[in-house]
Amino acid sequence: MPGRYQYKTVEVPIDLWTGKPKALEEELNKHARDGWKLVQIISANQGNGMTYVLIFENVW
Repeated sequence: MPGRYQYKTVEVPIDLWTGKPKALEEELNKHARDGWKLVQIISANQGNGMTYVLIFENVW
């Protein structure tokens, strides 16, 4: 039987991307420890500035 997919989205402020690679790495590793695999990144222009949405996938 094929696996079932589950998805998770996490909004990340732009300041986590600019000049803070270690913070971004920690954010990604936190989700990876729980079995989530990053599959896509979407940029979004919010009213209060730019953010990114990380889309993770998990097979169970």
